[in-house]
Amino acid sequence: MLIQLALLVGCAWILSPLQVFFRDVAHFVGIAVLLGFWITPIWYTTDQVPSRYSIVYELNPMTHLIDAQRALLLDGELPSGDALAWVALAALITCLVGYAVFAHYRPTVPEQL
Repeated sequence: MLIQLALLVGCAWILSPLQVFFRDVAHFVGIAVLLGFWITPIWYTTDQVPSRYSIVYELNPMTHLIDAQRALLLDGELPSGDALAWVALAALITCLVGYAVFAHYRPTVPEQL
């Protein structure tokens, strides 16, 4: 859950100042969330995904998080450490980049509002 929170906070820190300068960001985020819903295996497992689309699912960090949560909660097994480590690293990088973007634009945001 902490990895998912770090990924979410990093994305929010990146997108929040952009929303101030570009008003259409909210529309693009809505489309991206809808697309993300369909390419994240929530109601189906990754075994049911055709092999030609496997690269899309491997690059989606939420796929690995959902698989880890499914393994822990439904199967009672510990999740795979390799995939979770890569997602944790991606979440940390996203969080650090997001904070840098947010800190850079923080002084100019009140002027634009």
